[in-house]
Amino acid sequence: MFFHKNMNRIRLFIFLGAVATLCACQDSVFTIGKDLTNAQSTLIMTDSFSVKMASVLIDSLETSRKLTDNRLLVGSYETPGVGMLNVYSYFNISANSKMRDLFLDDDYIRDSITLRMSYSDFYIGDTTSVMQLDVYQLTKELELNEHSELGNYLYNTSSFPHEASPLASYRFTPCVNRDDSIEFRLDNRVIDQLMQFENDYFQLTATERANTFSAYMKGFVLKCSSGDAVVSFKNDTAGVKMVLYTHKVELTKDVYTYRLYPDSETSYIQADATRTGGFELLEKQIEDIPSYSTDNRTLIQGLSGVVTHLTFPNLSELLLFDDRVLVKGLLMLAPSDDNDNRFLPKELNLFLTNRYNALGSALTASTSQGTVAVALTLNEDDPDNRYYEADITDYLISVLQTNITDSYGLIVSIPDADLRSTAKTLILNDDSFKMSKRPRLKLYFLKYE
Repeated sequence: MFFHKNMNRIRLFIFLGAVATLCACQDSVFTIGKDLTNAQSTLIMTDSFSVKMASVLIDSLETSRKLTDNRLLVGSYETPGVGMLNVYSYFNISANSKMRDLFLDDDYIRDSITLRMSYSDFYIGDTTSVMQLDVYQLTKELELNEHSELGNYLYNTSSFPHEASPLASYRFTPCVNRDDSIEFRLDNRVIDQLMQFENDYFQLTATERANTFSAYMKGFVLKCSSGDAVVSFKNDTAGVKMVLYTHKVELTKDVYTYRLYPDSETSYIQADATRTGGFELLEKQIEDIPSYSTDNRTLIQGLSGVVTHLTFPNLSELLLFDDRVLVKGLLMLAPSDDNDNRFLPKELNLFLTNRYNALGSALTASTSQGTVAVALTLNEDDPDNRYYEADITDYLISVLQTNITDSYGLIVSIPDADLRSTAKTLILNDDSFKMSKRPRLKLYFLKYE
């Protein structure tokens, strides 16, 4: 076929086509330089090649601290036609050297203990309404799963039992752009546990103290019992701390504080989604839920692990063309009107996948600056017709050069760090009856006269 015989010339034509303003939607005619060919060539564009869309659930998503941009998230957020997403954060506090001072001095009276948390940069939903944050103590020690090949992690589906009554219930308006932190009092049960630990403290080595302290405290979980927002807090020593307020006997006006910081290894985020609109069919990663089962829409949602799968069923027809060469391929995806436009992701990533819908390596392209990741960027020039667009020319050519039957399409997702540490939610359209509301694959060719 002509396409195979001239595959090595494609890269050169891509460059020439870019110079000739390939992105123009109207047909244009120009002549290639005489040193290449004497034939007159026509630039043509078609967007008749179909794009199939489906939603996929990633079975287990690692959300341990080392993978979540140092964030703790908590809250509930409902997306119309999709359902409710509840987000919980688990953490423990670690023993530190200052505890020795606390335990040695019997003159200190332990008055109260609080949880202080500093806001991080992510939020979604209505942050002007009141939220209720509940803090529970775990009844089983918070520990990482053992997984020698991939490392020790906890997942968005991991769960630990907790006590029936909370250590604290705190109502607040999450003014994340104004206040830098929140602080509220915990039940004195936490102080009692600290004092119980004192009995063992001086008989243990430093390593034993850390391990024994984790066993005493077990861990904590943050949940939200009211509100329609998910907010984030910094998951580091500057962001989360328990503050023990004390005073010396007969010196009630002087307050002394001891700060207990989170254990950086065991914190993680759990997601619990109640889906509607056909998305409740999402159960196994190996199963695609086609867009026609979800009202001609697909879903991408952080923490819950939902991504969109794209396939190009009639791409093999390109091999039938013996009078033209593919020089550019643009992928365009339309966000649904059901989205809250305030929270539209500015960028989406593309990943290779396999027959099991695994999240493979990021799609890349060769540029003058080297190899870069391919991203779908949001175009908002026309607020009534927003769309995401990416140049996937290199991907299309690589598929055509190899075996099309071995191609399993692409996974579309928010960036990996956001997938594991935010509740960003995006609904994509797949309405074949509306040009601006359907996925489009715009292919540009040089056709020889």
